[in-house]
Amino acid sequence: AFLLAGYAFFGAVVLTLSRTSIAVGAVIAVLGTAAVLIQSRGTVRIWNAVLAVLAASAAAALCYLFRGAVLSLVQALLHFEETGSSRLETYREGWELFRAHPFFGTGFYSCEQYKWGKLDSFIPPRWHNTYVQLLAASGIVGLLAYLVHRMETLVLLFRAPCFEKWMIALSVLALIATSWLDCHFFNLGPGLLYSALLCFAEKQFGRREKRAPEGGIG
Repeated sequence: AFLLAGYAFFGAVVLTLSRTSIAVGAVIAVLGTAAVLIQSRGTVRIWNAVLAVLAASAAAALCYLFRGAVLSLVQALLHFEETGSSRLETYREGWELFRAHPFFGTGFYSCEQYKWGKLDSFIPPRWHNTYVQLLAASGIVGLLAYLVHRMETLVLLFRAPCFEKWMIALSVLALIATSWLDCHFFNLGPGLLYSALLCFAEKQFGRREKRAPEGGIG
């Protein structure tokens, strides 16, 4: 059931026409399917394998039957025209702001691109890259804080590993990968999801610690 839900989510991602999300989602779908097939046992593995084959067959059949629409979709994604300034121009703008204010940046509302609507919004415009965003908005101090946090999450996810934590790590990896061309960590929904993922990872770590012998890590 969860594998089927994952495929449905990926189908919804494809319909968004977001190039970055589709590319990252495809990789995560393949890795997630492989992880589920390796982890599951007995009849559950058989059903998961059957579902994976059916999903791949259905995708191939849809691509063949609607090859004209699929080709148009691929062409639209490859030749996507961005409104306003391109990402490279936005990155240069963010870099120049960082150079002018290297230690503490210029704040999250200093970006002049990608504003929500015609008026200023509570949600600030972003530079479409986590690192450009941090450098421009909070300077070296903000970037160092983020890197310290990233090291903490690596320790959390890779210490006392288990299957659940590997799945959480895969979800976090998806956010990190898509944030190379976007700023999902600073959106409300992805930010809440990310916090929940780390909360569940902490819980799994606590369970592993309780199972471990005294003085050891389970």
